[in-house]
Amino acid sequence: MAFRLDADGLPRSLLVQRQQAQLIGQRQGESFDLRLQQFPVESLRLRLSELPEKAILAGLASGNLQLQNWTRGQGSFTVERPGLGAWRGDRLQAQFRLSRDRLTIQSGLFTKGESRYQFTADLQPQQLGAQLTIAQGNLADLTGLAIVLGIGQPTARGTAADLGTPTAGEGLQVSVLTQIRRLAEIEMLQAQAALVRRPELLPPLEQLQGTFNGQINLSQTPQSGLVASFDLKGANWQWGNYAVEQFLSRGRFAQNQLVLTTLNLLVNGGQLNVNGILGGNQQNAQLRLEQFPVSLVASLLPLGVDVDGKVNAQAVLTGSWQQPILAGEATLAEGRLNQRPLEAANATFRYAQNRLALQAIARLDTPEPLMVTGSVPLIYPLDPRPVVDPQLALDVSVKDEGLSLINLFTDQVQWQQGKGVFQAQLRGTWAEPMVNGVLSVDDAVIKTPAFEEPVTNLSARVRFDRDRLRVDGIQGLFSQGQITMAGVLPIQTPLVPDDPDAATPLTASLRRLQVNAGNIYRGTVEGTLVITDTLLSPDLGGSVQLSQGRLDLGAINGLVNGNGLATPADSPFEPLAFDNLVINISDALRVTRSPVLNLTATGSLTLNGSLDSLQPDGKIRLTGGQLNLFTTLFLLQRRADNYVLFTPANGLDPELNLTLAATATEVYTPGTVTRLSDAGSLTATSLGTLNTVRITARINGRASQLQTNLPAVLELSSTPSRSTTELLALMGGGSIADLNQVGGEAAVASLAGSALFNNLQALIDQATGNRTSFRMFPAVVPPDRQAQSQAPTLALGAELGFQVNSFTSVSLLQLLTAPSDPTRFNLGFQVTEQIRLGGQVSTSGEGTGFIEFRYRF
Repeated sequence: MAFRLDADGLPRSLLVQRQQAQLIGQRQGESFDLRLQQFPVESLRLRLSELPEKAILAGLASGNLQLQNWTRGQGSFTVERPGLGAWRGDRLQAQFRLSRDRLTIQSGLFTKGESRYQFTADLQPQQLGAQLTIAQGNLADLTGLAIVLGIGQPTARGTAADLGTPTAGEGLQVSVLTQIRRLAEIEMLQAQAALVRRPELLPPLEQLQGTFNGQINLSQTPQSGLVASFDLKGANWQWGNYAVEQFLSRGRFAQNQLVLTTLNLLVNGGQLNVNGILGGNQQNAQLRLEQFPVSLVASLLPLGVDVDGKVNAQAVLTGSWQQPILAGEATLAEGRLNQRPLEAANATFRYAQNRLALQAIARLDTPEPLMVTGSVPLIYPLDPRPVVDPQLALDVSVKDEGLSLINLFTDQVQWQQGKGVFQAQLRGTWAEPMVNGVLSVDDAVIKTPAFEEPVTNLSARVRFDRDRLRVDGIQGLFSQGQITMAGVLPIQTPLVPDDPDAATPLTASLRRLQVNAGNIYRGTVEGTLVITDTLLSPDLGGSVQLSQGRLDLGAINGLVNGNGLATPADSPFEPLAFDNLVINISDALRVTRSPVLNLTATGSLTLNGSLDSLQPDGKIRLTGGQLNLFTTLFLLQRRADNYVLFTPANGLDPELNLTLAATATEVYTPGTVTRLSDAGSLTATSLGTLNTVRITARINGRASQLQTNLPAVLELSSTPSRSTTELLALMGGGSIADLNQVGGEAAVASLAGSALFNNLQALIDQATGNRTSFRMFPAVVPPDRQAQSQAPTLALGAELGFQVNSFTSVSLLQLLTAPSDPTRFNLGFQVTEQIRLGGQVSTSGEGTGFIEFRYRF
């Protein structure tokens, strides 16, 4: 710091420097020139007392001033990065004139990005005049400044304790799996509460984006105070979900009130018009909405409620700026509720003290409307210290045909007809809602897509008791049987063990229901179902009996994999889970999976877990039926211990212990036989080209191994003995004949026999028993020595046989397509694996005997 003074103590020159900042002065006669360079404005700590602490004037200032006679002067200044606190522009510059009692600013310009704000000002004692011309403004400039000034920012509204976070099984003797499920439920409920606990009327200010232009004139005198007039225009604004195509505002601000002569906004195709007095303690303005899209306030609606249409409304705004009162009426045009047309929808409303009160009526294509009255908390974002009554107070009522509204909120239950009334009172808070009310139904018909037949003659009385449902009685007729229900089910929070209602859970009794559940199950269902946990996250237990029906495993797999059971992302309901549901199978339930298996079963299963992670436990015994392996149909051996063992650890991959049997017709090249009535030798007849092989298959292992590691779980054996390779060839329709010896006819016969007749044979075998067999087969008939043609022919044969014991068999055989061929009666003895004795007598009186020795290599 350096000064040079004259005899009068006035400065001739001066130099003040702090780091890079400099103030330089030099006097020449009556003129004194001052230059300021790179001075940090924030070092002065200038702040208006009513502004936040961080709202300090900032920037890097430079300028010059030429003083004449120390009483008047002129100059200019530039501020780089000017602003308040963290809010900064690019440059502020202006020229000015100064006298004893007047400051005039000319050619002022403030730039921030592409925004340009031009200004002039005239300041005199107790008098102000200014003009701001906005050549190109950006709303982000204003919202950023508002954030620094603390305008429109939400204040803290509670502490962690206010969240009321429930514990995941604390103090309860429950399993780890149950605690994990409860934790997932808590997270889901907290996420829902975050969406609906305190919905906002308007998006945050920082989401306001767009450009504008216009002019603002300011004046101030002791008599008038601050007065501002404005004419502003904007287009293509975005504020959260609001798209403002056009903005037009004209008016004036005086005595802390905004007088709007015109405020017009085109928002998402709708129009908002406002005129009147806004701000201060006595507002009085009229608002009019025309064709305003209701989808813009969809976030205020409960989950699962989808309303579409155009709102037309008129309202009057009174009260103060920070605590407004808005009252009016609205109608919905072209309305749709969950995609279903609304014939009428209107409401009257009043918003005051952070609560919205309304009385609304909505009607579909039914004579009975839905009526909603009451009030809910709704925070006004500009209220600096919101005092909110968090209690909900909504009453809902609908009756008779109006109950079809339920069809709009779920596709699992469809109301078709009936009489009834629903009255409910919603109380509590958004975080912990409570419902009181009653549902009474008489002679109703409802339908669910899971079953082909509806529930008829339905009568019900259900009470909504704060946080739980009390079902006094539900009964109806379904599929030639009856359903009755009674008990208690909490809505959102599970009952603690010592709650008296825990002893009476919601229970459904099923009596002789002839169920037709699509492709999954057809048959009789009886028993008791117990529904516990909560309505939003139900667990299904109890005991049911399946009988006289058919269960399709393929359809069950599709159900478990989620086909048709996807829960919408915004649904408050969790998928159904099982809690010790016992399924008893009796009366030889038929279990199918076309075209692989068709079995009869009996036994018991206990189900736990959800559909995507089932944990079955139990043993199912198989009493009969058939199973396809390759192209061969095997019959279950009833004398063996056949069962399927489910364990929770393996889920839907059970242990199998099965014994099955099948017969296959083998084609081979015969040797030479000797007739008992003739010493000569002849070529064998058609009987000599066929051999019946009885195959036994034993399956012992996991079901998944049938596809991934079949040799580890499948054991094959046969009589007569064949290798595994040969048996697999026979089961797959292959032939082990020497094709060169019979010209391929034998191979064709074997393939046709396996592919065309196995299914028919299996049906007959199943009907007549495993020891009795009926077989149809193609056979190669060798040429007769005395015939003119020497080519073999293909014939269709049929054989009825009986297995006396493991080595003796008798049969009756006829070639159906060769009528002249006699019927043959056969007797066979399998002496060893290599030696077989046989005899045959035909209806023509011929008798044949043979001894066969076969060595396979």
